[in-house]
Amino acid sequence: INLDRLFDTVKNHVGVFVAYLTSSTLQRAWCCGEVVSAHAVKLKMKAVYTPSFIPPTPEQLGSLDSYIRHLDDTLSHYGISSMAVRTALEALLHPSVPRIVVDTTGHSGTSRFVWIARSLLGRADTSSRSTIGFDVAISSPANDDEGIAAAGYMAMKIRLLLAEFDGGGEVLCLCD
Repeated sequence: INLDRLFDTVKNHVGVFVAYLTSSTLQRAWCCGEVVSAHAVKLKMKAVYTPSFIPPTPEQLGSLDSYIRHLDDTLSHYGISSMAVRTALEALLHPSVPRIVVDTTGHSGTSRFVWIARSLLGRADTSSRSTIGFDVAISSPANDDEGIAAAGYMAMKIRLLLAEFDGGGEVLCLCD
């Protein structure tokens, strides 16, 4: 991962920063670097709390070196201190930041991801699509939030390509 480019993109080419929070998102130094970058330029932030996400405790925020893998090794090269990470994480997790809390009982597979995307846009919808006649199938574990997000994104891209080349097509994500 080219972190210079990633952090620059967040700072200079993003209008709203959406943190897709899973069990390990905030334990990855580069993800924390994205949050710091967004916070540094005062981007509007939104947080998606997936079922696997457990916010760090005050003790964990006080000891980020043990909570975040490779924190100093990764972020110090970019001038990002542990204090900047803590401040940015506290800002992201503050109750004033809009949250979407994903409920697994109502949405499964990529329909969960579609619901999240619609919720971010203020257009949550409970309608479902047909599951007959698919051109492409994508496999993803049904209980893996990151895998489902990736499958949903891939399905969206494939739908766009199918529409461009042959006027459309359906994509099935097997986690659905």
